[in-house]
Amino acid sequence: KATTISSIAASPRTINVKIPGTYVLKSLVDNGGDVADVTGSSSVILQIFPKVTAVLTGSAEVCNDGVSTASLQLNFSAGTAPWTFVVTRLRANGTLISDTTFTNVTTDPVTFPGRVISTYNPTLYRIKSLSDLNGCAGDTAGSGTARISYRASPTAVISGIDSICPDETANLQIVLAGTGPWSITYLRN
Repeated sequence: KATTISSIAASPRTINVKIPGTYVLKSLVDNGGDVADVTGSSSVILQIFPKVTAVLTGSAEVCNDGVSTASLQLNFSAGTAPWTFVVTRLRANGTLISDTTFTNVTTDPVTFPGRVISTYNPTLYRIKSLSDLNGCAGDTAGSGTARISYRASPTAVISGIDSICPDETANLQIVLAGTGPWSITYLRN
C-alpha cells in the first residue's frame, strides 16, 4: 500500500512505521514540481524481533540449615542471547523481599540457586523483567513462579526404662519423624 506525505518542510523526514515489510521510496516531487529519479534508492526491510519469553521452574523443599539451596531454571522460549532478566523474591503474601539482576546470560536454560530468605518461609521467585540482545522488553506474564520452602526438620525422641537388673536388656525406643530412611547416632557415656 502506497502512502503519500505532502508539505514536508524540513529534511530529514522521519516516517514512523510498525508493520513489517519492505519499504521503498516510490517518488519524490519538490515544490517546483520537478520529479526526482528514485530508482537507485535503497529499500529498508522492517522486521519485528520476537518478544522474549521464558518459563521459571524449580519449586523445592530444602533443609532448614541456613545454607541449603535449590536449583531454579529459566528456559527461554524466544529472543536472542545474551539475555538479561530480573528475579524477584517475594514473601508468601506477595510482598517484596528483594530483586536480583542477571546480565549477559548466554546459556539456555540458565540455572541459578534459590533459597528461603531469612524467616520468609516459603520464599517465592518470579521473573520481573526480561530482555535480549536486541533490547526488546520481554513478556513475563506466563513465566511462572518457583516456591522454595523448608522441609519439615526430622525429630527424634528416645525413651524406655531407665533401670534394669543385672543380665537384663533394656529396650529403648527412638520415635522418628520426618522423611525416612533415617540415620541415627546414639551415645552411651
